[in-house]
Amino acid sequence: MLIAPLWEAARPRQWIKNLFVFAPAVFGLRLHQPPIMLQVGLTFMSFCLASSASYLLNDVVDRHKDRDNPRTCRRPVARGALSPHLALVASGMFALAALVLSWFPGVALPVVVYLLTTGLYSLLLKKVPLLDVLSLAGLYQLRLWAGALAASVPPSPWLLTCGGFLALTLATGKRLETNRSLYPRALLRVALDSLLVLTAVSYLAYTVSRGPAHQLPHWFLLSLLPALAGLWRYRTLALRGLADPSEALFRDRLLQVAAVGWLALVLALAASGLQ
Repeated sequence: MLIAPLWEAARPRQWIKNLFVFAPAVFGLRLHQPPIMLQVGLTFMSFCLASSASYLLNDVVDRHKDRDNPRTCRRPVARGALSPHLALVASGMFALAALVLSWFPGVALPVVVYLLTTGLYSLLLKKVPLLDVLSLAGLYQLRLWAGALAASVPPSPWLLTCGGFLALTLATGKRLETNRSLYPRALLRVALDSLLVLTAVSYLAYTVSRGPAHQLPHWFLLSLLPALAGLWRYRTLALRGLADPSEALFRDRLLQVAAVGWLALVLALAASGLQ
């Protein structure tokens, strides 16, 4: 059966990164508007399809290198469970479905840019120092942009700044696990620590400003505590070699507790801001 290897190659665990699209709706206090949340939900699904398309293309491009890598040799294309031809066909179908679905919430442009960026990343950018990290970070910013369009929320400059630093943090952390030949480990560690500080400071600035039109409650600052705990735990995992954000979140209990605690607190505080 081809369904199992195709599903594996689509990497559904990585879809958790697409939750970024919900951030503008949450911080923009749109949770009580079902039509808006439906639009954001469709945007999330569009990016899930688009990201799976990019992973399939990447696996075809990297199949020979993956076979010699103990960490990636079990990928379906690398081990021969999924043919390169079928993977490319599936990638095209996922991309087409993402574009069609993205038309309804009006986020086709961010999805197109996402697909083009991931395609360039697979073929070229991941081999170029600095551009590889910037392109990965840019993918998170595209999700925020799409989420803001879907929710009809002008994104706060501080939210974009914090999201940008967080995206660079995750991209830099991942480089501690992959493509180590491009960067000295000491440089990556310094960059990771610096970006973690910038992420925390920018999030603090955002919580103090209380978001768009100062609508969020003053005690939104409380959400900084689990956010800091999660950032520190991610740093620890990245230095140990488990830097992929999705895999780290699925495997590490402490990171799960910090993430769930932050999400629950943010949702509760955002809901209180609607009253």
